[in-house]
Amino acid sequence: MSKEQPTYERRLIDRETLTADQQAILAAVNRFKGQLPGNYDEIPNVDFGGGAEMKAAVKQILEGVKVNEATEVTEVSKLVEKQLSGAIDLVQTKLIKPDMELVQKPTLELVMKLMNLTPEQAQVILKMQDPRLEFALEDMPFANYVEAINTNKKRGQIDTYVDSDLGWGKRPVQQEGQVIWTPSIGESAQEIEENPWAGQRLGNQVAQWDQSRPDWLQSQGRESYSIRQLRAIEGGNPLDQRNWSILRDPTQQEWVPGGDWAYGQVYFGGYFQCDHRRNARFRAEVVGVKST
Repeated sequence: MSKEQPTYERRLIDRETLTADQQAILAAVNRFKGQLPGNYDEIPNVDFGGGAEMKAAVKQILEGVKVNEATEVTEVSKLVEKQLSGAIDLVQTKLIKPDMELVQKPTLELVMKLMNLTPEQAQVILKMQDPRLEFALEDMPFANYVEAINTNKKRGQIDTYVDSDLGWGKRPVQQEGQVIWTPSIGESAQEIEENPWAGQRLGNQVAQWDQSRPDWLQSQGRESYSIRQLRAIEGGNPLDQRNWSILRDPTQQEWVPGGDWAYGQVYFGGYFQCDHRRNARFRAEVVGVKST
């Protein structure tokens, strides 16, 4: 005589009536369904969540997820530790003037505190082609960055071009004072892969990027890009020799600012939002909190 099988019924679940534990189980089922035993489209009517077998499986999976997420943040911490001295050295030797000083000394503990990474952010960072820690110097005139690039030119390199329409050259070079810095971990690959909206109007590409990303993931700003370009030039392989990176600047209304390497120089240009550009790229970064 065959063992009686439990009866199942298919039913709709009203999320508002579920307890927090039940909602967590339901979310886990939806996310990890392929890893769970049985077919849980049909929920046993004897107990929400598929009974003891399913609950045990969900618990095991969620415990594994927590371990993996903690491991990912730890991996980013190791990356920061490895790159920290180089990031400090770059700003101190290329951007800081003799009468300037960083408001706080960057340490691994402080940088990780200011980054305050979530597991989701750590996952995105570890998926970058070449994630790298850099320090943008807050409120430093863009003229300082341009001067740093020009002062450290390689053979055959000519002075940096900055499109006057962007209005980035209004403030003169800063010579002294304390400097606040902000850590960021961003994409430093020499070229970035084509985005899904390549070839559309630039304004539409920016809008699509903004809609597709979480708030904490940004395209690089002119300062961060300049520092990454400085490092790339130092290594003999400037960024964006074939394509160009769209740069973050909320003050721009008419123009879409971008940076690349063209004709032996770093080029910062402004492009009309109605332009159709297939070689525009988004160079992503996760930005931390300002040092104080």
